[in-house]
Amino acid sequence: MATLQARRAANKEGSIYSVKTGFKQIFMDARLAAITLQAVQLVTPILIEANALATLHVLRCLETDGAVPKLDQTFFSNCMYAVTHATGKQAVQFNVDKDASLAASHSLYSQELPPAHQQPERPTFLKDILNAASLMARINFANHAATNFSSRMLHWIRLHLKQHIYFAVLEYKLVKSWPKFVCRAFTEGLNNIWDLLPRYTSLAQPPAATMDYLEYLVATVQSLIGPLPVTDGFLQRQPESYLPWLHMVLLDFHDVQDAPHAPKLFTMLPQSSNHTQFITISSTSLHKLQVWTDCLRLPQEGRQAAKPSLPIKTAGGSTTQTASNLASEQSPADADSNIRAYLTNTWFSLHALLDPGRKALFTAVVHSQQAADSLHGGRLCQSKYASLSWSCSRWREASGIKFRLQKAELWISRKPALDAALKATPTAKVASSAKFLQHIRHRMQHTAAAQAHYGDRRHRQLRWRIFIKRQQAYSAICKTINGGSSETVVAYGDAKFSSSCCEGNPSTPTVSLRRKLGNCCQVYDTDEFRKSKLCCACKTAMDGMPLPPLGNSRRHAPDLF
Repeated sequence: MATLQARRAANKEGSIYSVKTGFKQIFMDARLAAITLQAVQLVTPILIEANALATLHVLRCLETDGAVPKLDQTFFSNCMYAVTHATGKQAVQFNVDKDASLAASHSLYSQELPPAHQQPERPTFLKDILNAASLMARINFANHAATNFSSRMLHWIRLHLKQHIYFAVLEYKLVKSWPKFVCRAFTEGLNNIWDLLPRYTSLAQPPAATMDYLEYLVATVQSLIGPLPVTDGFLQRQPESYLPWLHMVLLDFHDVQDAPHAPKLFTMLPQSSNHTQFITISSTSLHKLQVWTDCLRLPQEGRQAAKPSLPIKTAGGSTTQTASNLASEQSPADADSNIRAYLTNTWFSLHALLDPGRKALFTAVVHSQQAADSLHGGRLCQSKYASLSWSCSRWREASGIKFRLQKAELWISRKPALDAALKATPTAKVASSAKFLQHIRHRMQHTAAAQAHYGDRRHRQLRWRIFIKRQQAYSAICKTINGGSSETVVAYGDAKFSSSCCEGNPSTPTVSLRRKLGNCCQVYDTDEFRKSKLCCACKTAMDGMPLPPLGNSRRHAPDLF
């Protein structure tokens, strides 16, 4: 694809797809594979140090005048150039005069590096790979800001509403509703926030003193938060505009860390882990690597055909390649109309109602007309619904998550000094540049040893093995639900909660499960009321109707309907 916009449009239409395979299946030439692995090993420390420098620079800007520069691809590229030493015939070093403010942050950053620290090398052939990495850093930062903005706002609002006596004595349901009301008033930039109150049927008009307090709180935040109204599109385009406000939120979170149920801290910019990072190799980068290793020995007219049209991502253990689907496909509108007509005129052999959850990955019930008839009118259940369920522990076992954690813990336990050093690393979730420098000072002392440990072959193979097990687990779930038929209709519960929002429970892949099911059967999102409250037999709301067990079998779960 010629441009990023064209690739996004093709991805939305379903005309491109990704194929993930082993590293040696793509890089079959030994010399090309060796230089690709070298590129992966060189880019990983560059990304770690560049993200640390970018975060330090942003914190310094927020502490001085509050003006944050535009954190675009050029900014992240300059950070990568600043922390590296260029080598090669056409080597380009970091220009200090071009960005004096970033140069000052880099000077402060360099003073915290250990004496034996060596700058990462930046050979000439890494230029296009680092350009793609800087673009990905910009995308990650935008996603980091847009994805978490609403939840951080809600936590900040709850923190302030708890200090008011009116909200301190409310029941739990109303305590959750008021922050959503105030958050919506913030982000929509309303002049009169009470115009929103009729939309929240569970909320009543508070006393006059409380109304004045809420109006003052909303007006104060609207003057500080940034451009209004706050939309996902604007957060993606200009996320740096909201960094001053997020910095104030982080400061408030730091002040209450000693209190019970304190909100979680966060980093201003996403940080890179010590694991081997994926690099993006475009058609131009791959061609340069081939020429560099003298692996490409084709006539001039054949070279263009040998170059792939879409990028490849690899971390040395696996390779993800994007390909074009040249086969003619139905348009989304025609496909949707055909599906709806099929639903109207055809009785499917299998209907399933699926409820994603926190403590269990999902619980599904397969439709049975006999079971529905036996429930109608409050009669005792004579026929059962077939139920399916995967607990979180079963998912973690089948997808290899438990195995990966056990292996990683075993390998790091054999290096007690490195394990103790990594556990003692100061947090990067700070609002002060001085505290973040402590994080840099400690981390850079052990970065080389950590990268040597997590970047070895066994960790790369473990990552690839766990990916295979995860895909096998998804396939087993899909076959269990659809019964091997692509004509199965699944009503998927569209509950609006995060996969990891329940404290004490491991995260579950609710979004990716919805995507995987959509590839193998007909999936329709169903709102929470129709999935959990409405009876499938009489179509009326249920009040927790008890059902007796049949023999030694498990009891029905009417709440699923």
